[in-house]
Amino acid sequence: MESRPTNFFTFNVFYKFGKDIAYRIETPKLGFTNDVNFGAQISINDNFRISPTINYSSIKKLDSNEYYFKGYISRLDLRYQFTNYLDLRLI
Repeated sequence: MESRPTNFFTFNVFYKFGKDIAYRIETPKLGFTNDVNFGAQISINDNFRISPTINYSSIKKLDSNEYYFKGYISRLDLRYQFTNYLDLRLI
């Protein structure tokens, strides 16, 4: 879901659950996933944007309560557009 309540503010929410493959282990295996993502974009002016995000993800083993992966990732993206050809991005 994404919404833009004003010209300078946008936010989004994403949720996914169900069976998925745990790829980041030695032998990929099927597990049950829960993914929740929140993000926003704030446009200070036409040249400067701030975009914070936070993501939670887990992949649980199908045959037990153990997790292949469980954790949060957050990010802050700052972008300043000097010209159409030159911008600065800090993550």
